[in-house]
Amino acid sequence: MSTQKYIVVFKEHVTKEQVNKYAEDVNQNGGEVTNRWDTVLNGFAAVIPDAHFQKLQSLTDDVIDYIGALTNQSRHDSVSNGIATLPEPDGIVTTQ
Repeated sequence: MSTQKYIVVFKEHVTKEQVNKYAEDVNQNGGEVTNRWDTVLNGFAAVIPDAHFQKLQSLTDDVIDYIGALTNQSRHDSVSNGIATLPEPDGIVTTQ
């Protein structure tokens, strides 16, 4: 089973409790939530198995704003200079 690290950002209307439920689902399905955000971003970073990733992708119209793959380079950039570079379906979003 293949896994990759992703950032999962939920839509503004999704509650903290709902995000917690999705994070727990990732953990229960062979993944591991490594970071959780609820102030600047409403979401989490996680290592997600391919099979569960497909399930999360199916929620992009309803509750998930976007899912982006994290690379070592983008993780390093966000730690070293305070700017997170997050891939998203239509390009790259940079937040400060």
